[in-house]
Amino acid sequence: MIGKIIAALVATAIFLMIIFWVISGGPAKVISAAKSQPDIISSLLNGSLIPKLFSIKLPWQDSVSIPGAADISQYTSDNSGGVGGTGYSQEQIDQARNFGMPSPYRSQVTLQEGRATENNPSKEYVAVTASRDNEGAVDITGWSVQSAVSGERYYLPPAASAFIGGAVNSTGSVTLEPGATAIITSGVSPVGVSFHENICSGYLGKLQAFYPSLDFSVCPDPSKVFPETPENLRTYGSSCLDYVRNLSSCEFPQDLPTSLSPACRSYVTNTFSYNGCVHLHQNESSFLHNSWRLFINAQRSIWDDRHDIIRLLDAKGRTVDAVTY
Repeated sequence: MIGKIIAALVATAIFLMIIFWVISGGPAKVISAAKSQPDIISSLLNGSLIPKLFSIKLPWQDSVSIPGAADISQYTSDNSGGVGGTGYSQEQIDQARNFGMPSPYRSQVTLQEGRATENNPSKEYVAVTASRDNEGAVDITGWSVQSAVSGERYYLPPAASAFIGGAVNSTGSVTLEPGATAIITSGVSPVGVSFHENICSGYLGKLQAFYPSLDFSVCPDPSKVFPETPENLRTYGSSCLDYVRNLSSCEFPQDLPTSLSPACRSYVTNTFSYNGCVHLHQNESSFLHNSWRLFINAQRSIWDDRHDIIRLLDAKGRTVDAVTY
């Protein structure tokens, strides 16, 4: 009997709860809530949910995947609705995608193709140049170059500001003064490190192959290094003066004549070399050039031999410039 009474009470309570739920608008609330939620089953069936779950964007795609992002604003509308009614042609959209998110350094530093189509990493290079209109130097430390085709990205290395041969060189930031250029070679440095070029760098090109070649014409004139003075004539002799006058810029003396005095032979050997040149001229205002040699140290060619899109990215991954070939 007690069990029947309890069952009746429970049934009555449930019935009253249902009546209260209906009166308070329960069914309408359920329908409204259901409409506000995504139809997961439908999304799975039509495939629209999978791209949302597994879509992956490359670093440069965040703001240029579709017109309306920051980079697209540089283009003017074609007044015809464009692709998908965006106001931009497919060519304009592709150009924006290829370029990527623009850097505030855009137009301050430009990228040149160089010889990106070489398949030898020692000869393959691109170049970056700072505009002569810049108000000051641009620090490109932490910048990188990237193929928009393969997605591979390579960071620019630090460099020695005053390279010394045969020594362990400390490296640091790379800054481009207005008009300065950095040659970025894919391969390994012939001297073991990236470096800031100077008036003595031509000596390095006599010993190792650089692409493009180092400039020999800016080396100090040997006759000016060893001028005709009474003191030099007394110390080294007239034969030494004649020998030096016949040396070319950045030329290493070889097979020194026996007619030269021991003092002359020692002076010539120690002076007319890369390190000797650096020792004599490193404190001069004209010692450093507006050029750097940077080496990625890759063991293979890093750019496509036929077609590629190469971006120069700043330290935050924004595109400074890009070249297409």
